[in-house]
Amino acid sequence: MMECHERIRRFSAGLERLCLLEDLSDHRAIPTARACHRYFSLGLPLHARDEDESLVPRLLDLRLSRVQRQALADIEIEHLAIERALPELLSALDGPLERHALRGIGLPMVGLLRGHIDAEELLVFPLVQRLSPGDRADMVDEIRARHRHGSVPAGRSAWSLLRRAACGTSRPSSSPVASSPSKRFRC
Repeated sequence: MMECHERIRRFSAGLERLCLLEDLSDHRAIPTARACHRYFSLGLPLHARDEDESLVPRLLDLRLSRVQRQALADIEIEHLAIERALPELLSALDGPLERHALRGIGLPMVGLLRGHIDAEELLVFPLVQRLSPGDRADMVDEIRARHRHGSVPAGRSAWSLLRRAACGTSRPSSSPVASSPSKRFRC
């Protein structure tokens, strides 16, 4: 997952550079916009699905403090905020680039993504070491299988699992996640 976070950092930096270009007719703008669009439409949702379906459910099975559970809940709220903002970002990256629209969604998204992955690395990733070697191996196998197929079908979000854990309800809920072509893609 750290490799995925490095990709998030790289594409966030590309998005930031794109947003800060004074002239969007610059020869770097279109290829950068296409690369960012591809990553944010395919790779980022795949990474979120890895966390939502393979990481968070296992972490919720651990004995966690109230602070750790709240950190997981906060991170899932950020996942939802990112998911809600993605369509506007993808629209701004697709077609004719308009500086005001791109900056209006792109720069806040960069800040949100950077803060989000920093919090995950600080608060969530250390918890992975508490998983059994078998759980960690199973998680890696699930993620690899998901990446081989490269798709992001709808599934149960970790947020619904957190809500169930916090509220004591056993009723599952689902959250739609964008679908993508079945090309192999890395988060």
